Amino acid sequence: MERIEKWLRMGVPSGWADVSMRTLKVAVVAFVALMLKERMDDSWDAPACAVDAAWVAGGTLALNVVLTWLRPRTRPQ
Repeated sequence: MERIEKWLRMGVPSGWADVSMRTLKVAVVAFVALMLKERMDDSWDAPACAVDAAWVAGGTLALNVVLTWLRPRTRPQ
């Protein structure tokens, strides 16, 4: 059971800087992936890809904020 808990904690951001960087990375990766998809469809719709990437990044931000708030705090000894 301890192994599962350790594995689940790996995805929890370590702080607000980590949340910001994760969100930025997701936004960039989503935009590039969506642009490549558009390229394969022989069209370039950068504004729509940017909006879709922003939605994906927003969902990731919300999830990471919740995980950060729910992270168990270390108690001072």
